[in-house]
Amino acid sequence: MASPSGSATIHSTIVNAIDHGVCVIEMVYDAAGRAVDYRFVEVNPAFARQTGLDDAVGRTMRSIRPDHEEHWFAIYGRVAKTGEPIRFENRAAALGRWYDVFAFPIGDPSQHRVAVVFNDITQRKQTEHRMQLVAAELDHRIKNVLTIASSLVRLTTADTVKALKDELLSRFAALSNLQRLLRESPSEVVSLEKLVREEMAIHGAAEGGAAEDRVSWSGPAVTLTAAAQPVVMALHELATNAVKYGALSVPEGRVAIDWRRLDDGRLALRWRERGGPPAERPAKGGLGSAIILSSVGDAMGGGEARFDWGAEGVTCELVFPPGLAPA
Repeated sequence: MASPSGSATIHSTIVNAIDHGVCVIEMVYDAAGRAVDYRFVEVNPAFARQTGLDDAVGRTMRSIRPDHEEHWFAIYGRVAKTGEPIRFENRAAALGRWYDVFAFPIGDPSQHRVAVVFNDITQRKQTEHRMQLVAAELDHRIKNVLTIASSLVRLTTADTVKALKDELLSRFAALSNLQRLLRESPSEVVSLEKLVREEMAIHGAAEGGAAEDRVSWSGPAVTLTAAAQPVVMALHELATNAVKYGALSVPEGRVAIDWRRLDDGRLALRWRERGGPPAERPAKGGLGSAIILSSVGDAMGGGEARFDWGAEGVTCELVFPPGLAPA
């Protein structure tokens, strides 16, 4: 234990043996009585391990870390002046650490000395922060799913209860499939190509399905975040409509899907049907197009959906905000 002559002494050998950092500091005040610095009078062996500061005894904190936050001086200055101990947790950004601290006055009050017992809790704080981020992301994801589910329930209509149930279950299955793909990814993202392939497989339009080789897709590598529900719902509605009424309802029909990133960072996806029955614009707005417009339009601040009902089949152009598929 290093200690200058006349300084307070930490007598207990227990203090020298513990893992917690321990120091005695002497407050420095300006002419207005504001605590502006403190000098290290005594430290225990764990002090350097807990702070990363070597040879601190006899030096002031300002001389060692000029950018040390003001709140540390204010807290210790208040303890020295009032004689009231305090227990708290706070961040020392200049040291790159978080601490659990117990500070109390020691010695003659006129010396303005404070004993500080502290422990580095940086790892715990980082874990808590990660957990908060995960919780916030989970909350955001659940709200997104519930919003879309609520929209599906509101928009879905059918002539019978069974038909209504089948329609809703089909759409909920599409959302569930996205969540499965995200869980299977270590980084909880999914490639757009994989999402397209999976959705087309569900509708028998990919390898091994009844509509094999009738659906093609192309585009650059794009990774979707957990907010990809609008893409899933749009693909699901377009594929369902194509199987029931469009290009995939007849043997000679074909579907081409392509996507690209626009100059402003947005993601543009095009669905084009050819060789099927002529596409007719719904008289009052079809259910599928209504769901697409609702989900895409609400996507992370607003997307765009445009339809062209042509003689050779429907073409749908979708544009999603940059946050859905960050570069």
